[in-house]
Amino acid sequence: AAIFLTIDQEEPAVRAHHVVEDYSAMSVFVRSQLVSTSELARAVERIEDLGRELLPPWVRVQATGTVVIFAKTIAALVNSQRDSLGLAFLLVFLVMAVLFRSPLVGLVAMVSNVIPILFIFGMMGWCGVSLNLGTSIVASISLGIAVDDTIHYLMGYRRAYERLRDRRAAMEAALRRVARPVVFTSMALALGFSVLCASDFGLLFAVGALSAVTMITCLVSDLFLTSALIQTFDFGRNLKQSSSSANSGVTAP
Repeated sequence: AAIFLTIDQEEPAVRAHHVVEDYSAMSVFVRSQLVSTSELARAVERIEDLGRELLPPWVRVQATGTVVIFAKTIAALVNSQRDSLGLAFLLVFLVMAVLFRSPLVGLVAMVSNVIPILFIFGMMGWCGVSLNLGTSIVASISLGIAVDDTIHYLMGYRRAYERLRDRRAAMEAALRRVARPVVFTSMALALGFSVLCASDFGLLFAVGALSAVTMITCLVSDLFLTSALIQTFDFGRNLKQSSSSANSGVTAP
């Protein structure tokens, strides 16, 4: 009542900014120094809970404004990126499994690309980098680019194994063939993303730095982790069976 009485004593032009003509709705402007979307979401939830606790049931409190809408947009974007990233991992597994006719190869390809992204997210948490509009899309962008190196390496290994029939020799032959272009491609991409680090805009700086580090991490994972998995699992037998099944489907005219 005191608030309405105070507003009622203001000039009509000032009063119009706070209440509607029949006093059925009122707006209260609140300034905040909160930056994190998670903290802002908790503050909004707390304000609405206090409104339901302290005000009559017929009074409805709803937080709105540019900052609130922006926070909800970022939250929706982060959730959608999480879902799309999970779908991307599944599609990578399926495509690689069908391409090489081996679920094991699909699993190795997925692991080689998942671990670098998990490493980046862990480094973000350790360094205190928040997940926002820019950093939430780094994983999806990097996965789409980095999986290309994995395909080149595994395809080179498959062709070398079909010729040599020895896992270690095939791996060395594949590395000699694809290591240089894969390294040059990844370094070029990392340098390209690192150009964004020269920006004074924090969002672009974070996207550039994280993308560059992700490219290097994926390169290391492809050259070392994938090679270790090839030596650990009997890839030769799986690729031999896949090649045999592919050849058995071809009949001579």
